[in-house]
Amino acid sequence: MKCLMTVLAASLAFAAFAQGPDGAAKGDRRGATPSLEPIVQMVRNPKMVEKLGFTEEQVTKLKAIGDSRAALKELQAKVRQGSERQAELLKAEKIDEAAVMAAVDEVWNAKKEIAKIQTKRVIAVRSILSPEQVRQALETFRSTRGKRGAKGAKAKKPAKVES
Repeated sequence: MKCLMTVLAASLAFAAFAQGPDGAAKGDRRGATPSLEPIVQMVRNPKMVEKLGFTEEQVTKLKAIGDSRAALKELQAKVRQGSERQAELLKAEKIDEAAVMAAVDEVWNAKKEIAKIQTKRVIAVRSILSPEQVRQALETFRSTRGKRGAKGAKAKKPAKVES
């Protein structure tokens, strides 16, 4: 019985790990709206703002969206803590079903709040920027991310070996 509970706890922990912060399985992006988080982060770079032609008003509004990130981090911590509590409760010799179910509810309520905040952020970005600005910003992000990845992939010159 103890082994079964350990397996169940591990399964729950794995399921929580395999999901992203929005509750979707990692890598499963079918029908998902692309993340606009890079746009929110780009406004901190004046060169990017100039390149993308954002107005001062757009920058101010996008920075305000970025400032709401603390609430997301707090909820994500709640999800982790609740998942850990579930696993601990399921490891007990005598399982308190009510406590386990309360922990499950806590995790799913936090995930629901995360989804709402993320959706509100997407709606806000899309209401601040034109569709063309969103497209251009995402393309710029993808191209600059690819360049950074290529730089990081360069191998270091081997150290000279003295004979």
